[in-house]
Amino acid sequence: MKLNSERMQCTEIVGSNLATSKAYESRGLNIYVKSSPFRNSRVGGGDVYYVTSCDSGRVTRLLLADISGHGETAAGMADSLKSSLQKNANRISQSNFVQRVNQEFTKTAPADQMATAVVATYFESEKRLALGMAGHPNPLLFRSSENRWHKIDEQVADNEKRLLNIPIGIDECSAYPTRNIRVEDGDMFLLYSDAFTESLNQSGSYLGISGLLEVLNDNHGVPHQDIIPTLTSRIRSLNPDNLNGDDATLILGHFTKAESNQTLKRELLTAS
Repeated sequence: MKLNSERMQCTEIVGSNLATSKAYESRGLNIYVKSSPFRNSRVGGGDVYYVTSCDSGRVTRLLLADISGHGETAAGMADSLKSSLQKNANRISQSNFVQRVNQEFTKTAPADQMATAVVATYFESEKRLALGMAGHPNPLLFRSSENRWHKIDEQVADNEKRLLNIPIGIDECSAYPTRNIRVEDGDMFLLYSDAFTESLNQSGSYLGISGLLEVLNDNHGVPHQDIIPTLTSRIRSLNPDNLNGDDATLILGHFTKAESNQTLKRELLTAS
């Protein structure tokens, strides 16, 4: 993916539900986004992505939501969701952030509208990725030490409840526990909409998460900046109808060594 990366600034929020192919850089994280609305809708689709950087510059948050409906039906709620993110961007707690977004979405969305979502927050100083899920397909994790992609399950920790994974917009009292994962430089994670797991293999069966993992692991060794175009091309090659009947979005995060504290200090001073 030959894209010029945009450097995320402190308190910046980027994202939309429109067609996009972009790369971003935050502290210790390279981010690649590819989104294609259903039927190339000019008003956007039901897939919404946002990337935010908190006040300190050390915390990066990514959200991928799949709002029920297409086109104009979903576009209005995409704007509402962005407003909620702007108000809650600096909530450090992952669980509190997802709960608040759910509460505000539930109050503003029509009774028949909901959204699945996955939220990933990277705490660079701790090399920790926090995940919250709301009815969305499981994220995938690449371990550079194993050179292999894995499914991230819903288990929070020993003796703790599994993630509830209830879509937002159903119950404003829903709680969303957090799954914390330690990461290393070179590791990656992938967020995706269900257009990919609902794609068909050559036998005409749904790929599912296991099929998606198989495609990724069959193409290991691909540079991180080329993973999204390679994966998209491979899935389209399996069946001509794949990725044509729904909004399709991928967000890839690649963990890197962060700049020195002096570099961060200069950036914060410049931003202020």
